[in-house]
Amino acid sequence: MAKSRAKKPPPTKPPTPAVARQVFSELNATFYTADPGEFLTMRVEALSLMAAPDEALAASFGSERTIGATQFGSMPVPDAEARQRYIQTEAVIIFHHAAELVLRLFFAHTERETCPWFAMAASTSFADFKDKVAKSLDAGFDRVEIAMVFLGGTDPKDAAIGATEEEFSETVEAIRQLLHFAAYRLLKESFLYNASKHGLTAVQL
Repeated sequence: MAKSRAKKPPPTKPPTPAVARQVFSELNATFYTADPGEFLTMRVEALSLMAAPDEALAASFGSERTIGATQFGSMPVPDAEARQRYIQTEAVIIFHHAAELVLRLFFAHTERETCPWFAMAASTSFADFKDKVAKSLDAGFDRVEIAMVFLGGTDPKDAAIGATEEEFSETVEAIRQLLHFAAYRLLKESFLYNASKHGLTAVQL
């Protein structure tokens, strides 16, 4: 009779480091003066260059470049079809990174208002994050939370912004639709992201 193998206990999570509340103001100052979208914006702009005509790219590909210890010499411009495949594949990856970023930022502000940066750093389980996204998608993103996080109050007066009630409500609804769209695509099209990320296949969009 074969002996059954004992199951290994699941790995224990490392304890969350304690952070003194006095440090929160400094962390928040750094967090809110940074530009979390700068990296994604540069990726989109760099990707868009691949759509430029061959003659516009010739000088760039023909120049010598150095990145760290790696040197690149002159090389031919990739043909239009290769560039188009690259644009399609890289666009999938950039979109999923952007969708994850906006959702993580939103959750961080609703769960730890005193220090959202700490909340994002403490979120290390992607499975837990996906579960949170799925629950929000099923229940619907809370309009009050959206207003507080993105506009700073529950109404124009509370947020101290010059907008009518209608404009405020329409803005909240637009953000709600954005979060819903990001959450839906993140969960339902994860196979596209994984395929593109690992370079296993290119999908004709």
